[in-house]
Amino acid sequence: MQIDRTDEQDRGVYLQMRRKFRLANTKHSVAASLSLLLCGVALPAFAQVVPDGGSNTRTSTDVATGATTVHIADPVGSPGSTISHNTYTEFSVSPLGVNLDNSTVHARTILNEVTSSRISDLNGPLRVVGDAAHVIIANPNGISVNGASFHNTGGVVLSTGEASIESFKVTPTSYQDNVLLKTKDGTINVGPGGLSGAMSTLHMLAGRIRIDGPVENSSPQLRSSIELTAGGSSVEYDSAIMPNSDLENWGRRKDEGSNDNSVAIEITSRGTLKANTVRIRATSNGAGVSHAGNGLATLGDFVIDASGKVTTSGSIEAKDNVHVKAGSIEARSLAGQPQSRIEAINGALTLLAGTGDITNTGVLMSGKSQAFVKAAGDVKLLTENTDQLAIVFGSEGRLDVQAEGSVINNTGRLLSNSETTIDAGKDVLNIADILNGEGVWHHQKDDGKRLWYTLWRSRETTETISINYGQPRLPGRQAYIIGSSVSVKAGDNIVNRGSSINADSGSVYIEGSSILNEGGLSGSLQFVNRCRLTCIGYGSSTTNVSGGAINANGNIELRASSSILNRYGQIVSYGSINASAPSVVLEGGSIPTVVQRPTGLYNFWGGSTAWIGTGDQGGVFEAPQGSITINAFRPVQVTAGTLRARDGVFAPSGIETFKETAGEEYPFGLDSIGLFPGMVGR
Repeated sequence: MQIDRTDEQDRGVYLQMRRKFRLANTKHSVAASLSLLLCGVALPAFAQVVPDGGSNTRTSTDVATGATTVHIADPVGSPGSTISHNTYTEFSVSPLGVNLDNSTVHARTILNEVTSSRISDLNGPLRVVGDAAHVIIANPNGISVNGASFHNTGGVVLSTGEASIESFKVTPTSYQDNVLLKTKDGTINVGPGGLSGAMSTLHMLAGRIRIDGPVENSSPQLRSSIELTAGGSSVEYDSAIMPNSDLENWGRRKDEGSNDNSVAIEITSRGTLKANTVRIRATSNGAGVSHAGNGLATLGDFVIDASGKVTTSGSIEAKDNVHVKAGSIEARSLAGQPQSRIEAINGALTLLAGTGDITNTGVLMSGKSQAFVKAAGDVKLLTENTDQLAIVFGSEGRLDVQAEGSVINNTGRLLSNSETTIDAGKDVLNIADILNGEGVWHHQKDDGKRLWYTLWRSRETTETISINYGQPRLPGRQAYIIGSSVSVKAGDNIVNRGSSINADSGSVYIEGSSILNEGGLSGSLQFVNRCRLTCIGYGSSTTNVSGGAINANGNIELRASSSILNRYGQIVSYGSINASAPSVVLEGGSIPTVVQRPTGLYNFWGGSTAWIGTGDQGGVFEAPQGSITINAFRPVQVTAGTLRARDGVFAPSGIETFKETAGEEYPFGLDSIGLFPGMVGR
């Protein structure tokens, strides 16, 4: 049984009921509701759908289910129009549901337009009864969604725009009516209950969009999608497209955004977007997108397009391509949370920042066919903890990183199983931080009491020596630039400090104003030598050199307009090394360590002995299967470094060796200050 509200008497009762539901006195409201239920009258779901009389739309309530049935208006306008245009003072969907009855009208598009100042609350199922149809809900006052679902629909549009019917000539004697939505302001807010359905496409058009729950389009159609558009827009929907069509261009959009630097689209940590294809667009100049949830394009692309800042702290995954275009892009993994990911499983990853930086803080970014990153500012990778490495990865295709500013890879990874190309207008920094290091020797000698067995002529002495080079911010981690072949170009300086650049099967090409390859010296040393009758020594050392490596299975070519400095580092090519710069310097490092010897016969078991040894490391050019050629304006300067090549070293300007690479030296601890100088041992 249904109660038809078109009868004037019943409509009066209905309006009285509606007023009762809105009484401030809850007691009277509940009493009225119970009375109606006891009389067997189905409640009208708090008057969720109220036609405004501007169309021949009428509603009724199903007694059995409590759902509201909307008997939609017949199409009007051009002959053959397939648009049912329905106007309301209120259009909402309660958990009991709303049915749009299309069984006799056979409309292709059902337009539901709110003409009052009330928002629409979509909290339950909306179903098209009869022939499937596109469903458009247009409410300039705003739309709230929390547990909505759509059934037997083609495309679904939620819009806070103004709706109109536009007619255009198809042939000299025929016309077609289309729905035009002009959106500027208003908000669509999706709550924790979310939105679901199998739709050919789901469009949300509003000034602002907030997704705080799951939004899923489960349609199996290849081109089914979710599309969010925030800001000014004008979209015309083609009424000739059938509801079950798998066509991509149902709505033709024209951007009409103004200037707006706020966040236009927000996907919270509870928000999810899942469809075969997902598109997010902020049309206003300077408007941004915040994506803290999970986005999944199960068959196609995931696209974000904005002129402002795009921030992500959730995960984005596409079966095909991921394309993010913005003014600036900031991707971050949150501490204590799983690592954020931006992944193009079978396609290309493309990140474009048209006015600012691209920043990756602990996020895995990958593309199978290609990874392409381009910024008008800097491209920055930062790893803050070992569980969340900042990575940009071309899993099968090439990795291409371009920045008009600098490329700064701080303990991150720029990786490809194909070619890796880095091109910066300013600096390229491939670095790992070492913190709180001073690298200064501290030496202290203390005299104790006089010793009686020396007739008080000698004193007990304690000598303390220490040095601290600092500790890696992330122990055991480096920054890496890796590819089958690697090309690094910079307008200014290139620094590889405590990190590695590797070409697994090809060559390395590096070109900049200056090139610094430097091993990362870290750790500390403590040494104590205490002397009485004999000397007892002890100490410990954690000093270490990490990174500062450039390796290639093929050739290595270094070109600098000012200088090449290899300090504590190793440059190794299994082809040949060619270096060209006005100044080329190889500098090894004298790395200290503590050598400990247990007590024994050599000192009559007087106690352990120790001394400080130093050995030169780094400053190496090596070509074990090729040659080394260095073209410099002045002689190559070698200080405790090494030039080694099977086929010879060629330096037309000559080589100046300031210090040969030495073996271990023992600057401290071997000269006893005890009573018996020889009892220290080696």
